[in-house]
Amino acid sequence: MASITSNLKESLAYPFNDLKKFGVIFILNMIIFSLIIASNYIFVNFLRELIAHNNISNINLVLNNQVSIEVAILQIIAFIISIFILGYIYEVIGNSIEKNNQLPKFNIKKLFINGIKVEIINIIYMIIPLALIQIAISYDLTIILVIGIILAIILALIEIMAIDNMVANKTIKAAFDFKGIIEKIKSIGYLTYVGGIIFYEFSYFIIFCSLFVIMILILPIIILLSIYGVLIIYTILFSAVYSYVLISQAHLYGALYNLAE
Repeated sequence: MASITSNLKESLAYPFNDLKKFGVIFILNMIIFSLIIASNYIFVNFLRELIAHNNISNINLVLNNQVSIEVAILQIIAFIISIFILGYIYEVIGNSIEKNNQLPKFNIKKLFINGIKVEIINIIYMIIPLALIQIAISYDLTIILVIGIILAIILALIEIMAIDNMVANKTIKAAFDFKGIIEKIKSIGYLTYVGGIIFYEFSYFIIFCSLFVIMILILPIIILLSIYGVLIIYTILFSAVYSYVLISQAHLYGALYNLAE
């Protein structure tokens, strides 16, 4: 447990090793959240106008309307930016595995390619449990829902080591080397591995809870600014904390991989 806690302490401080690079990720996340908020605002406002003019029956117009195009463009831009962030997470994990405490440099081409790799792994690992959950919700199948959730948790735990293994071996095939992945987890110890992840996630959960407490406490003050002022301040706060957790967590899971050595 000593290694688990020492890794956490080191990873919590890691994002502050280079504030300029951390700032870039923070700005990118802020752009993503701003684009998501803007696209949702445009879509909701459009639906509001339909209802106000009793045109809700023409909801199919949404798919052919300029508004839907604007929303799609904003969300596509947000998705593309998120790919670069995933690529940066890939690089952070790599540095951590190599025991390099410097934040990675920004190589646009490299970040995009590695980000796509991580996204592919996310989709492949989660597509079956998410499909089961969707089917269960659609047809009110409780047993299938439970199976889907349990499968999602198990695969999420394995996926952490799968991504680590991919980064360490510099090939996407390593993310599906289940024998090697299980051997890594086994060498760490199943209880240590799962317990460590739970401990890590609980620590980050506390950080997010602290953020929400702060957001609630300052609400009576910033509400005086207008709803736009509230959105701007909340977006800045959430983007900063989210960026911090992403980078710290990636470093932490790279360090977790090294426990198997």
